[in-house]
Amino acid sequence: MPDPHLTPAQNEVLLAMNGLGEYMPYVRTIARECALPVEQVRQIIRYFDSLGWVTHGPVCDADTGQPKGSTWWLTDKGLAAKQARENNALAAKQAREAV
Repeated sequence: MPDPHLTPAQNEVLLAMNGLGEYMPYVRTIARECALPVEQVRQIIRYFDSLGWVTHGPVCDADTGQPKGSTWWLTDKGLAAKQARENNALAAKQAREAV
C-alpha cells in the first residue's frame, strides 16, 4: 500500500510516537503533547493500526518488570513512515534556509 497523505493532526501523532524499546507514551500523553483531544488521538491511532503502523501491548516497569498498563507503539512500517516524514521536514527546512 502506498504511503497515505496524513492530515496535520495525524502527522503530529505519528511524530509523537516511538518504537518498541523506546519511551512509549500513553495515549493521553500523546494527546497532551499534540494539543489534541484524547478521542481524536485514539481515532488516529486506530487508523494507523489499519495501516499496520502501530501495535498495542503491555507496559512494564523497567526495574521490577511489573505491568503498569498498556499503550501503542510504532511497528517497523510505522517507524519507516515516521523517518520519511522527519527526513522530508529536514529537507524542506534545508531548502528554505538555502534560499
